[in-house]
Amino acid sequence: QTKFNAKSEASFSLDYLYYHNDNPSTYNNEVLYEEKRTRESSIIDLKKDTPIQIVVAKADYVYSPSHKLTVELGAKGTTSRLDNNVLVQRLVEDVWTADPDFTSQSALNEQIGGVYVSTIWKPAKQWQVNSGLRYEYSHTTISTPTDKNLINRKYGYFFPSFFLTRDIDTEKNVQFSYSRRITRPTYNDMAPYVFFWGPNTFSGGNTSLLPAIGDALK
Repeated sequence: QTKFNAKSEASFSLDYLYYHNDNPSTYNNEVLYEEKRTRESSIIDLKKDTPIQIVVAKADYVYSPSHKLTVELGAKGTTSRLDNNVLVQRLVEDVWTADPDFTSQSALNEQIGGVYVSTIWKPAKQWQVNSGLRYEYSHTTISTPTDKNLINRKYGYFFPSFFLTRDIDTEKNVQFSYSRRITRPTYNDMAPYVFFWGPNTFSGGNTSLLPAIGDALK
């Protein structure tokens, strides 16, 4: 971070995150059939290995020509990679056999870039206007050893925002605002994975999920 003079300053940040999720589990299932007075046993072994790498870079510039006006410019980029290897095996006649319905190997890559401009303007003593415009572009790919383009999704959106505040006195004010926001699916929502809750119930990721765009007027 550096301050050029009393009116302007700039900052830059770079972050790197590495997270390794190693999640093995074993399920011993027993079913008792009372009418037949018999038992049925099954063993499921699950190995899940998921290394995650994320890099985030951000740059901002702030310029305040007077106490009534502040202008901020910025750019941000994020790149992330997730490798998800799941091996599900069932013990069949004392031999571990891979279950092809739940065994999977996939890689998720995502790049998100954005630029923005925002202003804080105080045209009069009791008034303040905050406005901004941001553009974001995303590219998400999910591939498997047999399908290199299982998901290849690209999209870009503009996100405007506007806030108007009028002070009535020291304890009261009136506000009006509009903003557009994006909510992206999380890794757990999208990544092809499996988690067994019981012998007949499991949960997994949905690779077809799309982001949600919300417009808020308040």
